[in-house]
Amino acid sequence: MKLEKTNLQEAMESKDITKLESAIADIAQEKAEAILEAAVKDSDARILKARGARELTSKETKFYETVIEALKSKTREGFKSAITGIDVVMPETIIDTVFDDLTTNHELISHLDVIRTKAKIKVHFANMGTVKKATWGDVDGTITTEISGGFTELDAGAYKLSCWMPVPNSMIDLGPSYLDRFTRTLLYEALANGVEDGTVNGLTSAAPYGMIVDLSKNGTTSDGVTTYPAKTAMKITDWTPKGLSAAIKALQKTKNGNYRNVTGRLFMVVNPDDYVSIVKPAICVQNGMGEWVDRSPYAISIVKSPFVPEGKAVLGIDKQYALALCSNSIDGNLEYDDSYKFLEEVRTFKIKLYGNGRPKDDNSFIYLDISGLKEAQLLVTNVTNNVQAGA
Repeated sequence: MKLEKTNLQEAMESKDITKLESAIADIAQEKAEAILEAAVKDSDARILKARGARELTSKETKFYETVIEALKSKTREGFKSAITGIDVVMPETIIDTVFDDLTTNHELISHLDVIRTKAKIKVHFANMGTVKKATWGDVDGTITTEISGGFTELDAGAYKLSCWMPVPNSMIDLGPSYLDRFTRTLLYEALANGVEDGTVNGLTSAAPYGMIVDLSKNGTTSDGVTTYPAKTAMKITDWTPKGLSAAIKALQKTKNGNYRNVTGRLFMVVNPDDYVSIVKPAICVQNGMGEWVDRSPYAISIVKSPFVPEGKAVLGIDKQYALALCSNSIDGNLEYDDSYKFLEEVRTFKIKLYGNGRPKDDNSFIYLDISGLKEAQLLVTNVTNNVQAGA
């Protein structure tokens, strides 16, 4: 399910709380209306499953029935009383399903190395930045060469990815299956936007580092948070072997100058508007049959994300961004508030997940300036045959 991200993206960039609240509420209302429209009186599990509703586990059913009963309470005290003594932490299977949807349905996230954990643990991944080479010697000689690899540590619980979720009271009467669909839809959209924005644009030490961050430069520190500059964008004007050579050469070397194979592993993230107006014209040509076909000197998957600035792009290596997400925490209990949109009968909940991320190698992603990328043209070479006199 795709989200109309424009208004939400603008609200996030403006850092205006009022605009952000309005955008989230509009999204929730739209999704609720769609689910309400699809709802029918017959709640038979087989019919619901045939219509796209997910079959719930016994633990999930108990969770949603508890939530529905608590939602019917008119007071905060009544809500607390309804959930007292009952485990109301969101079941892990719900979060697992959302993570699966993210990896499957979002182009950018499918190119990340997503590490899902059920606790706030430290994750280590290999950082092979130097050449590893065995040495020759006598058959009975001493083995003198030690191959040692470096590891980068990623604290999966370092940062909090949080959001609030408005639940219209009209959703209560539809039952657990429809409430599950609504909940997963909003969590899916919230996570997708938070992950995409962070993995592309993160520049501070208070969040995951993004693909465009330049950690080789000195950052500026304020209130304990260090902000690093973005990489200098490499200008690309021609989608040709020569025009892409500098970017490809940079990616096929680690930060220590050692070669690695990037064939078939490249992807480029672009703004959806730029894909239509800049990238597609640069990679698409018309053949002799009048058909429009995509052509590229290198196998590069084109990925669209609204969180890439217009005129810019990120060229990177598949699975070279490590993203660790975990959902198991002592803060998982439901919390709600009725003060927002009280008259519209909307109750808001908040959810917190934890995670961290960073490029596995500082040279795994190149920031590009594609604002001057030229439209593709067929190259025509005139060949002159020299005929010798008297031949």
